[in-house]
Amino acid sequence: PRKYPGGPPGVAAPRLLEASPDAPRRYVTMDVEDAKNLETWLEVGSWSWNWMEPPLGQASFFLLCLQYSRDQIQKIGGKSYTEYIMEKRGTKLCDTFPQYNKLAVAAFGKSIMAS
Repeated sequence: PRKYPGGPPGVAAPRLLEASPDAPRRYVTMDVEDAKNLETWLEVGSWSWNWMEPPLGQASFFLLCLQYSRDQIQKIGGKSYTEYIMEKRGTKLCDTFPQYNKLAVAAFGKSIMAS
């Protein structure tokens, strides 16, 4: 069974707002706020956002760069990764079953990827 650091995925998100003294030390290397600054769930949420914002920002920027690259590749006539895989699958099926109509087999290979 898969072990999640904060419990199952549905339970892990609310743990960001948990102010137990050992929770931040297990996952975060940042200094823990004073107890007077972590009295409400809003203060705990604000503190947890301070250490989660940099990695989330970097991940979001990386995804934005991937989307931009894909769009630019399509604008110059290139194929997206999905289109490449669909064509490759159709070609592989044509090579595996040469006795059948190549157009029909290639179209089938592309269609099973889309469904």
